[in-house]
Amino acid sequence: MWYIDNAGRPVGPVSEMEFRDAVADEPVRRASLVWFEGLAQWRFYGDAERIPDRYGIAPQTTGSTAQRSL
Repeated sequence: MWYIDNAGRPVGPVSEMEFRDAVADEPVRRASLVWFEGLAQWRFYGDAERIPDRYGIAPQTTGSTAQRSL
């Protein structure tokens, strides 16, 4: 499960499939902050060196509980 920063508000949890769709449709961009279990802190999605390519999709250009609102 992923969490995505939306204008300073965490959105999630987002399923693997929903996250993949968000990357493909471009709501998630290189400058988007994302977090998933295992990351010590929020990271820019475009920081490919620190975020594993869990889905076979490369990037396009303090984890807490959040409400889902995609």
